[in-house]
Amino acid sequence: MRNRTIYFYFFLICPFIFCCNSKKDRENTTLNEKHNEIEFLTYEDFEKMISLNSNPSDLAKAFDLLSIMLLDSSRNEILFKFDPTLKRDFHEYSHYAKINDTTVGFVTESKDLRSMFLSENSRSRIINCVRGEEEVQMENFVIENPIYIKNDIAVIRILTPISEDRYYITLKKGIVQINWLDGIIE
Repeated sequence: MRNRTIYFYFFLICPFIFCCNSKKDRENTTLNEKHNEIEFLTYEDFEKMISLNSNPSDLAKAFDLLSIMLLDSSRNEILFKFDPTLKRDFHEYSHYAKINDTTVGFVTESKDLRSMFLSENSRSRIINCVRGEEEVQMENFVIENPIYIKNDIAVIRILTPISEDRYYITLKKGIVQINWLDGIIE
């Protein structure tokens, strides 16, 4: 009789505990997904703001101007007048944005960059490409918001506990190409 009572409580209580833990895991997953929401700033957002307000200091507060110029260089002269250091940085970074011996990438079925960045799998693939052979855990890499995007070009920052790196990403014919632009080690 005693064994029967133990089995009864075991089979009654264990599923209850398992269900409660499962719900907690689902809630944590939901919180993590909210934390990982992706924010995009498009070149069109920049164009709208510049047409409404041509004050470069307001633009500099709202946008990373170097990232914007890497997406589209049609407004560079206006921005170079505002901040002359942008000209030097832009020319240096635009050189790194071209395919070179450090370009990495992968093949994707995504048709556009926006949908690619919305895919957790694609974001993980980007991080795998840039982390290389390092024995650093994936959880330590975070794609920082916002992602600057125009058509098939994006500029992103990837943060780790000790560094911040900027990348130029293109998507053409299902091939994602990732070029390192700069980085800061803290």
